[in-house]
Amino acid sequence: MSIKTNFDVAIIGGGFSGLNLAYRLSKDYKKKVILLEKENFLGGLASTFSYKGIEIEKFYHHWFTGDNAILNLVHELDLDHRLISKPSNTGTYYANSLFRLSSPLDLLRYKPLSFLGRIRLGIGYILASFIKEDSRLASISAKEWLIKVFGMEVYKKIWQPLLRGKFGNLYEDLSAIWIWKKLVLRGGSRAKDGREHLIYFDGSFSELANKIEQQIEINGGKILKNFNTAKILQTSDEAINIFDKTDIKIEAKQLIFTTAPKISAQLCKEIISESKIKSLNRIKYLGNVCTVLFLKKSLSDFYWLNITDPEFPYVGIIEHTNFDSKFLEKNLRVVYLSRYCQTNDEYYLMQDSQLIDISLKALKKMFPQFNEEHLHDFTIWRSEYSQPFMEKSFEKIIPPTTLLENKIFQISMANIYPEDRGTNFAIQYTNNFLTKHYEKP
Repeated sequence: MSIKTNFDVAIIGGGFSGLNLAYRLSKDYKKKVILLEKENFLGGLASTFSYKGIEIEKFYHHWFTGDNAILNLVHELDLDHRLISKPSNTGTYYANSLFRLSSPLDLLRYKPLSFLGRIRLGIGYILASFIKEDSRLASISAKEWLIKVFGMEVYKKIWQPLLRGKFGNLYEDLSAIWIWKKLVLRGGSRAKDGREHLIYFDGSFSELANKIEQQIEINGGKILKNFNTAKILQTSDEAINIFDKTDIKIEAKQLIFTTAPKISAQLCKEIISESKIKSLNRIKYLGNVCTVLFLKKSLSDFYWLNITDPEFPYVGIIEHTNFDSKFLEKNLRVVYLSRYCQTNDEYYLMQDSQLIDISLKALKKMFPQFNEEHLHDFTIWRSEYSQPFMEKSFEKIIPPTTLLENKIFQISMANIYPEDRGTNFAIQYTNNFLTKHYEKP
């Protein structure tokens, strides 16, 4: 058996939470760290694949201008010059028509709503931006709050189809605090002209992950990929032993999970309490199936298109090349079709060939100029743990951070509450965690 010993901290999970923990612990806290990742790549949900020599995210990613934690990290790594910041063109598909919703003027022209409804929608956005965080938001549903703030017409024509499209039959139990946080985040990215500005990392998020990986190794940390953790035990001298499915054993004084809570529960079932296992298993997650199309022609000039048609198989269309132009050099347009769903959903389970057929038929209906000859290529990615479901009173069921006192910790997308998952809040939360649990030398 191959044994790697004398680590201060072992981290399971090579997404941006795990990367930031390993980077900070090795750099700022002078810990001997090892990062364990079951795949042969890093980045988690922000990982990439290569197509025609260009790296691109498997699941669409961008940052908002207020994402200070990740932007500060980029600055610390001297990579500010790699940031692309642009206004985004946003729209919605409703009743077989496309509508632009990028600016306040677009809002006033939004014909699916009555004039009063348009005014109510604009005022609702303004009100949401001024609301201070309120514990009462956590205990009521997004539906109840949205109707109160925006009115029934706006809820029925905009919010209900979007929430149902993303959360399926769970949507009526979604906490108001989730949607409020979304509105505040997006509102904070609007410039003086009212348009939303977004940020992308030139060269893809994998370049940022690779830079962090290099810094971890410079700091003396270790990264072990293709490490598929099988079980975790505690020895008589209180060391944590981590075994993979081959012949490797890692010994460390402490362990930090950055995996989904159910994975942590399964791996730690022999050494943590039943109550904590139950708490970890309590969290509901949505999966995601993301179809990436490489097209010969553009669908539209929208970067982000929200879909309010319940018959369309996706909740959003993101035309990546309307923001980052790299693939235009290859005469290709990149389009993401995103569907959040439970992992027993028919779209999550169906064969790729069947899913692409359904997708192309839906695009033909939405864009009359589109035909199958415009499709150059495609790939489909699935993630089992893509979005924790933030139900009402979620703060009462947040999984514990400490699984075994001063020994085993858990950090996941579900712990970031009331923020939503994303690379920025992964960095922010892990920074706060380290400040609380470790002292700098």
